[in-house]
Amino acid sequence: INDEGMLYLKSRGISLDTANQFKLGHYWSDQYPPNRLVIPTSKYTYNTRSIDAGSDIKYCRSAGMPVVLFNKEALNQKRYPVFIVEGELDAISIEQLGFKAVALGSASNIGLISTREDLDKLEYPMIIALDHDETGSKRSNDLRDKLDKKSIQYVVSDSLYGNFKDANECLVNEPDEFKKRLESAVMLSLQMKSAVSEKKAEELEWYKSQSVKSHKDAYIQDRMLQLEPISTGYSKLDEVL
Repeated sequence: INDEGMLYLKSRGISLDTANQFKLGHYWSDQYPPNRLVIPTSKYTYNTRSIDAGSDIKYCRSAGMPVVLFNKEALNQKRYPVFIVEGELDAISIEQLGFKAVALGSASNIGLISTREDLDKLEYPMIIALDHDETGSKRSNDLRDKLDKKSIQYVVSDSLYGNFKDANECLVNEPDEFKKRLESAVMLSLQMKSAVSEKKAEELEWYKSQSVKSHKDAYIQDRMLQLEPISTGYSKLDEVL
């Protein structure tokens, strides 16, 4: 990425190491907006973000370019819960702070998550963290409804962004406080996993209590009371029987 692109990323709190990790680039063309940050979303797809201060167009995709889940590889790791955010720069911001995140590209793309068939394989409940605005709140509720219907576990941290709109604004304005709130959201996910595990353990114990094996001793005692003892020829032993 060139110096102009890095100046923009620096203003957004993104380091060179992070830019290289996600293969961010800079693109200039005759099309409007001409000066753009390129964000690869897969091997064959990308999104672009205008870095001109006066541009009315923020994100722009090439015509016919499919929308795919950004950083979807985060869903395959087993170490951390995954944050679900809107913009690619939001996911990158969370990743830079040491956590895992995927991006929808837009609040309208909740289907990129809700229609996946592998969500039940996640190690921890996902953390829904769409933008802190009216649209983000509405789409967050829509996503929660869809996940509830599929019995997929998730958590929502309403205070994650504080007074800011999204993850990148938090990274720029209060990175230390934001990291603490991310940690709190992660703990919330871990606590839900623990609670779900405990619930399953309780259900297993209940099942065991209903099984024949758990009633073995009571069954044997009851069965013995129904049998007529056979004389052994020893009077004291017969009395016990």
